[in-house]
Amino acid sequence: MNEINIKNLNNEQLLDLQKQITKQLEKKVTQEQFNKLFFKLWKEKCLNYRFMENFFTESDTPTSIIEFFDNDNRWMIKINYDVEETFFLVRYYGFWNVLTNELGLTNVKTQEFMKNVLVEHFKLNGVSPQFTMRRVVCQLVEHLK
Repeated sequence: MNEINIKNLNNEQLLDLQKQITKQLEKKVTQEQFNKLFFKLWKEKCLNYRFMENFFTESDTPTSIIEFFDNDNRWMIKINYDVEETFFLVRYYGFWNVLTNELGLTNVKTQEFMKNVLVEHFKLNGVSPQFTMRRVVCQLVEHLK
């Protein structure tokens, strides 16, 4: 293997090198393999659901926001089917990171595969799935106060 002195590379060359390394590290994963793991996790982790009035408040009646959660009452996936503010949020720890780690994917590649799942199985065209971590949600709560 050739040694590269990165001190002598310009920004464009560094980006190119980063792309090459990322490409070599990524496993060759098919959409079918991704779907299999995604729905396995769904079956194991999204055991219950509830309708939400907004991001944080449960509703007694059906709404456009559906939250899927596990037996420990931890939300795993939140979907808003409202045309004005459609979203598909995935809990990072315990769901998104399992997909990336087990399949050897980057977050960008995980998002690409998941976007295909949204179109095919959830009829959510044009929606980019996002992951979130607890810290981000806490910051959002503070912002909304």
